[in-house]
Amino acid sequence: RLRFECNQVAHARVDPVVNPGTCATHVHSFFGNAHIANRIEYSELAENIVTSCTAQQGSLYWVPSLYYRDDNGRYQVAFGSVVIYYEFPENNGETLYPIPVGHRQLVGDPNRQVEYPSPPDSGDFWPFFTCYTEDGDEIVATSIEKFAADGRSCTTIEATVIYRDCLETVDAVDSDDHKAHVRYAPIGGTCPDTHKFRIPRIRMEVSYELSAQYDLSRLKLSTGGDSWTMHADYIAGWTDEKKLMDAMNTCRLTESNDINSGCSIRSEVIQEQPSTTEYDPSLLPNEPVTDVIELPSGACDGYGTVTTVGPTTTTSTSTTTTTTTTIATTTTSTTTPTTTTTTTTTTTDGDDEPEMRWVACGSGYNCNEGFLNEAFVFDPHEVRCCKDCSVEVDCSSGWMQKCDFFPNIFAISRIEGDCFSNKNFYDAVTYCSSVGGRLCTQDEVIEGCTKGTGCGHDRDMVWVCM
Repeated sequence: RLRFECNQVAHARVDPVVNPGTCATHVHSFFGNAHIANRIEYSELAENIVTSCTAQQGSLYWVPSLYYRDDNGRYQVAFGSVVIYYEFPENNGETLYPIPVGHRQLVGDPNRQVEYPSPPDSGDFWPFFTCYTEDGDEIVATSIEKFAADGRSCTTIEATVIYRDCLETVDAVDSDDHKAHVRYAPIGGTCPDTHKFRIPRIRMEVSYELSAQYDLSRLKLSTGGDSWTMHADYIAGWTDEKKLMDAMNTCRLTESNDINSGCSIRSEVIQEQPSTTEYDPSLLPNEPVTDVIELPSGACDGYGTVTTVGPTTTTSTSTTTTTTTTIATTTTSTTTPTTTTTTTTTTTDGDDEPEMRWVACGSGYNCNEGFLNEAFVFDPHEVRCCKDCSVEVDCSSGWMQKCDFFPNIFAISRIEGDCFSNKNFYDAVTYCSSVGGRLCTQDEVIEGCTKGTGCGHDRDMVWVCM
């Protein structure tokens, strides 16, 4: 299977699948292709391969925005990011067909009035949610309301949506309800005779980083309804179907169910960083979508500027013969605080360059600074430690297993309630050794082995070794 991450591009009240040519009934958060409008043709996506995803393709994905009602009664959009999987089971005798050019789908029901049953009883895979706690617990439910009713404290809430993978015809692009042209293949089974053309199954995991103090009863989807109105759309924008099919046919699941990162085609499909996302605000409604007293709905007020949420980083550097001072200001949007970090490093003249090491995003994909950066060894960064629990070592006392890619790797961010924070590289190495572990490798962190291990470091850069 293929795995890649996407940052948000923008929030806007448009839905080019359900409400083409007009305003949508509620605000959506968009990921992927930077061409966002109330009506989209495949050619427009193909001509605009500027994407917030770590994949060289032009597809566009969107979900209803998640809001938090603050103490002043105003609704603030929660910042989110996405991990997307393209999956296909091996050895079931089916032929894998390419996703048709311009294919589009709707999953879920924005007008649903009752909670989904659990487990599914109709062959469908409806949206569900996972609550990640500071203690490392993972609780799955069909609604956020269940987490609130149970008094859960979630540092991350993840919404999972699975798109259908069986086409009615080999070139089925859409249908009146945006659902009938595709069906789900049953788990472990093959496509039904009515929809016998198997395409890759797309699994989308939308993560929202929250404060542990958030009152979950204040979370609300932009639909205005309960969280079982979660839904998702996408328009396929792959410009090179052969490259996607080669990737799907070579990047197969291994025996341990890992993502095969060593396949020959992977480097041609997956890139290290998303492109810079730029879009045309004149194509979007001219209305505020965050810090609002009521959730946006009703008639449009024309078209123009819309709130952006894609991270924008501006860095200015001044250098003397002895000192380099870097000031980086990161602005995400009005939905998240603006933070300013000043780091001062000292160098000497001549060839005595500062010693550098690597830092990676604590969750693997959700940091404003990117996925992987160099840092001076005496800069303060957060620490998450790893250990290999395939050997006879103690992996209790807070060590957690978080990723499928390295099933024997356990990680930790605190001991007896103390977080590993603001340490230089050498102190980080010593600290991990003192708790019976080591620094995590960059691959372990990027593949999510440390995600959700506590201390709020999922969106911080942490020290790693190569």
